[in-house]
Amino acid sequence: GSTGTPKGVVVSQRDLVELVSDRCWGKPTRVLAHAPYAFDASVYELWVPLTGGGTVIQAPAGDLDGRALRSLTEEHGLSHVHVTAGLMRVLAEEDPGCFTGLREVLTGGDVVPAAAVAAVLEACPGVVVRHLYGPTETTLCVTQHVIAGAGAVPDVLPLGRPMDDTRVYLLDDGLSPVPPG
Repeated sequence: GSTGTPKGVVVSQRDLVELVSDRCWGKPTRVLAHAPYAFDASVYELWVPLTGGGTVIQAPAGDLDGRALRSLTEEHGLSHVHVTAGLMRVLAEEDPGCFTGLREVLTGGDVVPAAAVAAVLEACPGVVVRHLYGPTETTLCVTQHVIAGAGAVPDVLPLGRPMDDTRVYLLDDGLSPVPPG
């Protein structure tokens, strides 16, 4: 957890089915699984491709760096990869072209630097970045926003639109609803 102390979160089968069946995923064909199974990102990495007829490519043990990602993408024809906001930033700074060959990069879980997304999209024409937002308790994410093309990256990445069968409420400091914007 963000406090440094691990915490357990219960995820129901229904929550898993809702996430996996969301229309936003399309049909990922070859997804890299590198998140620990207890990390919420593993829900996407394992269940979304498998329930859609895709393939899960298990990453070898060790850190995922730009060279490893390039190699795995070339060797296995990866279509999608999920990286945390922190890893996205590091990879974008060190080797933004390491995402070449992928269809989609999913990221989120913390503030994703717009400059990192712009660097990746500039270095990898045709790649799409999907910005995810939501606490673990909601089974990975509740909103998503697609960015296609370096010229489409705003200064601050929006949280995006709610996932299927999900409502998002904007509240003020007194927990009263406020309009968008």
